[in-house]
Amino acid sequence: MTWHVGFIDNYQQTGECCLKLRHGKRGTQLRGWFGPLARHLYSLTQPQFHANQSKTSKHLAIDKQMAQFLLIQASFFHQRCFHMYQVKDDIKRQNLNFSHEVCELLLFIRMSNHHPSHKTIQLFVQHQIPWCEDFEKKIEDLLAVKLIQKFSHNNLVFYDKNPYPHDHLLDLKTLKLEDFIDREYSPNQQQLLICQIP
Repeated sequence: MTWHVGFIDNYQQTGECCLKLRHGKRGTQLRGWFGPLARHLYSLTQPQFHANQSKTSKHLAIDKQMAQFLLIQASFFHQRCFHMYQVKDDIKRQNLNFSHEVCELLLFIRMSNHHPSHKTIQLFVQHQIPWCEDFEKKIEDLLAVKLIQKFSHNNLVFYDKNPYPHDHLLDLKTLKLEDFIDREYSPNQQQLLICQIP
């Protein structure tokens, strides 16, 4: 039985990557991972990917044993990250209604190297927790207990794992938000400084 692993770097210009495990003959997707977890799993299979593939999109045929290895590694790494990023402890400490989806959303935001946009969160939900229908309500719950924070500019929305007030820089060209830490700010470079009052 053959399986296929597909990897896409910088999926839909989000800065996050996507990994999909599909059944070879049927073409049905067994699992999908998005963001840091996808990158970790890709690193386990990277030596097996063909060198002549595109840099941004890669596909690899694997056997059943390798597919099982990926699923087991995903489970172990996932549980380790829940513990390392204190996801379940913080949710319980804030008396939030405990659910798998809330844990997944908080873990993704905490693991991301970016300030994920609303679109990025939607893509994460589609690939990793597609059964979650009310993720916006769960994001609002995380915001309400100050485990994350939200930034809006015009029709753009970003989320930050750091819930404490701090300044940000929005690149108006790439539409990426990042922390403003002792950097030179130049409005001529199409950047917007977003200041927060503590």
